[in-house]
Amino acid sequence: MTSGVPFCHENHVVDPEGHYVILHGTLDGWEICFTKVYAPNIDCPDFYARVTTAVLSYLDANIVLAGECICEARETLDASITREEILAAIRSLKNAKTPGSDGMPAEFYHRYADTIADSLLEVYKEALQKGSHQVTISEALIAMVPKPGKERPSSQSTDQ
Repeated sequence: MTSGVPFCHENHVVDPEGHYVILHGTLDGWEICFTKVYAPNIDCPDFYARVTTAVLSYLDANIVLAGECICEARETLDASITREEILAAIRSLKNAKTPGSDGMPAEFYHRYADTIADSLLEVYKEALQKGSHQVTISEALIAMVPKPGKERPSSQSTDQ
């Protein structure tokens, strides 16, 4: 990390064979796991199992994966999205979390997964084909949630 980036290092993992490095910590209060993969890994048959196991130990963190492994995985990455992948993504959503900009909580997706999977698949395929998506997909709603017992800051205009 470069200076000036508000990253707080908590721990790291260096693969003994030099195939990957995992850096875990917080960035602006968000738990994050940076994984740098070095290639080629063709001569290491258990590489993907090892790196996946290592990264999955940080499953609650936001995971960023970078490195030359993308070249080796090009065929998989270029493959069409499948209904099974949509269903797996829905199953991975955690209950009782704030919904996205669509306003639908994970519980909705869990309950109606089989009903909406085909429609979601078509939406994602069309977005990939066009190379773009609806603007609302990248929008977020941010709300200040004050800590209990803390005074809420007053709204002050910066206009002069």
